[in-house]
Amino acid sequence: MIAITEPGNPTKAPTAPYIVVIVVITVAAISGVVLVLTIRPDKDNAALVTQILGFASTTLMAALAYMRSTETREVVNSRMDEFKRTIQAASEIAQAQAHAEGRAEGRAAANARTDALALPPAAPAKPEIPT
Repeated sequence: MIAITEPGNPTKAPTAPYIVVIVVITVAAISGVVLVLTIRPDKDNAALVTQILGFASTTLMAALAYMRSTETREVVNSRMDEFKRTIQAASEIAQAQAHAEGRAEGRAAANARTDALALPPAAPAKPEIPT
């Protein structure tokens, strides 16, 4: 898996798998051509050699395209994982701040209630008598 060292700057992909695929398919193609030329030395092998080389080049391009798409998928997935971790951390921080604010507001409301209860009761108002 490809690790991201900095956001937006992925590490370079290892080139060894690409080289191995190129070497294996090239050796197989050359071996096929040599085998055809040694088995049928007196015949015209141009069509058969062309088919072998065409198959090898097509297979090589398909394998390299698959490897590149896999590498791209890994880079995108690692960036998405990094984005998810960032969002999760921001969510946890916002949740903790909201919880602390809620506790502070609850404490202030409770203090206001207890302050109101601690006040002596107000004397009842005397009714005024009209004169």
